[in-house]
Amino acid sequence: MNRLYYRIRFPLLTAGALVALLISRCSLEPFGGGTEGGNVSGVFINDDGSASAKVTVLLIPSDYNPGAADQHNPIVASTTASDGSYAFDHVTKGSYSIEAAHTVSGQRSLVTDVVFSGKDIRIPADTLRVPGAIRVFLPKTADAATGYVYVQGTTMYTRYTGVTGDVVMNALPAKSLPAICYATLSDPAPIVLRYNVRVISKDTTVVANGGWKYARRLCLNTTATGAGVSQDVMGFPVIVRLNRENFDFTQAYADGSDIRFSRSDTVRLPYEIERWDPVAELAEVWVRVDTIYGNNGTQTITMYWGNTAAIDGSNGAAVFDTADNCAAVWHLNQNSADATLNNYDGIASSAIDTSGLIGSCKKFRGSDSIKIAGLLGSPSSITLSAWAQLDSTPPGGGSEILSIGDAALIRMDYALANIGTLGSIHLPGDSVFFNVSSGRFLKRTGWHFIAYTIDQSAHNHTLYIDGAKIVSRADSNVTIIYSGVGRDTYIGKHGNGKTNFNFFGRIDEARVYRTSVSAERVKLEYMNQKADDALVVFK
Repeated sequence: MNRLYYRIRFPLLTAGALVALLISRCSLEPFGGGTEGGNVSGVFINDDGSASAKVTVLLIPSDYNPGAADQHNPIVASTTASDGSYAFDHVTKGSYSIEAAHTVSGQRSLVTDVVFSGKDIRIPADTLRVPGAIRVFLPKTADAATGYVYVQGTTMYTRYTGVTGDVVMNALPAKSLPAICYATLSDPAPIVLRYNVRVISKDTTVVANGGWKYARRLCLNTTATGAGVSQDVMGFPVIVRLNRENFDFTQAYADGSDIRFSRSDTVRLPYEIERWDPVAELAEVWVRVDTIYGNNGTQTITMYWGNTAAIDGSNGAAVFDTADNCAAVWHLNQNSADATLNNYDGIASSAIDTSGLIGSCKKFRGSDSIKIAGLLGSPSSITLSAWAQLDSTPPGGGSEILSIGDAALIRMDYALANIGTLGSIHLPGDSVFFNVSSGRFLKRTGWHFIAYTIDQSAHNHTLYIDGAKIVSRADSNVTIIYSGVGRDTYIGKHGNGKTNFNFFGRIDEARVYRTSVSAERVKLEYMNQKADDALVVFK
C-alpha cells in the first residue's frame, strides 16, 4: 500500500504527527519570515450544508514541493471552529493553496489560486467531500531510489518504488488538482506530468502519458440519453469537435500536432486531424475506437495535449482502416483526397470550398463535380453515404450525391413518379434500375445524412435518412451491374454524364464501404456526426 508523506523542512512524518507539529510551530514562527497586516479567512462546510468543525486547515505556498529539503516559506496550520470558520493572521504577500482534512470523517478539500496582496481576504465557503485517488504511470527513466510524485502546492506526495512503474496516491480531495509533478530528492526541480487533474470521490483517475501536460476524458454515451445505440459497433471513427468552450487552444501546438488519444487502459488510439484552426478556436479530429459499446454510459477515451517534444501523429489511413472495409472516405475539405490507403483521390472540376457540417466541405452549383478514377473495386455488397444540403434540383430531375459509375448511387429529390430521395443500382439492360425510394423531398431543409446499403448475401437493399431506416427492399434476382454503365466514380454528378442529375448545394463526408454496414453503425455515424453530437460528452 502506498502512503502519503508530508515534508515541511523536517523529516517525513505521519499525518497526525505532522498536524501536531504544525500547530505547535505556527505560533512560534511568523508566516514567510515576516508579517503583513492582513489575514486570510474562510469557512468549510459538509456536503449536507452543515458547518464542518475540527477540520485541519493548512495554508501552503502555491509552488510548495513537499520533497524539497529547503522551502522558502513554512506551512501554517489552523483548525476550524464550531461554525466551520478558520483564519490565518500575518500572511506574507503571495500565492497560496488551502488544504483541508476532517480529522474524523477523512473528507477533504483543496482551494487553489489564493492570491494575498496584503489586504484581508475572505475565501468563499468550500465543501469537504469523500476523497478519491489517482494512479500515475511514470516513464521508465523514473528514479526508484529517490523519485516521488506530488500535488503542487500541497503536502500530498508519495515515493516511487519502481516495482510496478506507477504510484497510487489515495485520500486526495475530490477537486481539480492544479498540477501533478515528479521530482527526486537529489533534484527537487519539478517536472509537470499533468495539469488540472480531476479527482472523483471514491474513484481512481489515471494519469498516463506523462509528457503531455494536459488531458481530458471524453465519455462515449450510447444510452438512450446519448446516441441511443444498443449494440456494439466495431472499428468506429469518432468525430471529436473542439471549440473555445471545451478546449484551450493556447495550450497546444498551433497545428495541433501534439494532440493524442488513448483508451481507458492507456492504449493509444489512431487519430486524424481534419481541421485545426487556433484563430477561430475550432477543430475536428477523427479518432478510431476499436469497439463502441452499445447502451453504455461509462466508456471513456482520453485526449492529451501540451507536449513540446511531440511530433505529428495524424494518420487518416489508420483511422479509416481498409481492414474495417473502408473503400474510400472523402472529407471534402481543402482537397478531395481519400483518407484511406486506397488513395481514391478525386479531382474537383470547379466545386468550391465552403463551410460544412464537419469543418469545410464542397459546394456544387449544378455544373460542378468531383471525379474519382475507376469504380473502387466493384464490390458486390456496398454502402454509400454522405451528408448533403440540397438547395435546388434540375427541372424534372434529381441531384446526385455519389455515383459509382452508373452502377450504384444515392440521389436526392428525384421528381419522376414522386420517387424523392433514393438509393439505386443498375440492372442488366438499358436504363433499367432497381430503386429503393423514400418518397421524401429534402430540398432547402438543411443537412441530411443519406446512407444506402446493399447486402448481396441477403439480397437486401436499405435506404437510411438521418440515421433512421426509411425503406428496405429484398430481391434475390438483383445484383449490381458494373460493366457498360460508366467507368469512373463521381461526387455531385451522375456517373454516365447525364446533366439532369447535377447537384445544387453542399456535400460533406462522403464514404464507400465494401460491405453492407449495420443499422446500428449508420445510426451511430449520424448521432456522432450531426451538429449537436449525441455521442461524445466532455468530462
